[in-house]
Amino acid sequence: MTPALLAACALVLLASAGAHLRRPRALASGMAAHGVLPAGVRTPLAWLVMTTEAVLGVVGLVAALVGPRWLAALAGAAMAVLFGLMAAYVHVAHRRSAGAVPCACGIGEAPLGPWVTLRAALLAGLAAVAGGVAAFSSGAWGFAGRPWDELVVLACAAVTLAVSTALLPVARTTPTGLTLVTRGGVR
Repeated sequence: MTPALLAACALVLLASAGAHLRRPRALASGMAAHGVLPAGVRTPLAWLVMTTEAVLGVVGLVAALVGPRWLAALAGAAMAVLFGLMAAYVHVAHRRSAGAVPCACGIGEAPLGPWVTLRAALLAGLAAVAGGVAAFSSGAWGFAGRPWDELVVLACAAVTLAVSTALLPVARTTPTGLTLVTRGGVR
């Protein structure tokens, strides 16, 4: 199942990179709202982040699908570092922000908060596990060469894990206009 972990992390990166590349100024604007980085660094760093997400997403997906094991280990380690840096950044940004500031994550947009940090930390852990298993285990790696029934399970697991992890902060954010209905009526 560890190729599914690597594929899930890669899919999250590809979705984020795609969203950022569709609206390239949004990430730098989000960084400005966070108030953590100096103005001159934001735009170049935003482009570096977008490019890194896209490259690591493609490399991670290729490594998850066909290997080789060393590439999967390298991709998992690199993704773990990137997600770890993201977790640290959004944690600091949340601590410094006053009020609801958007995370500018590209996917699963939500205000900065503990759930955004948890998502990045969780993805760092998943990538580290996938990379570590790839580096220190023997046998077949990746989706390639597996029976169809295993491929379906691996693909479903990767997509489900990617979507549920990516949307975690949004799922944990209560809309301001939400009305709860109890058995006795509206409260």
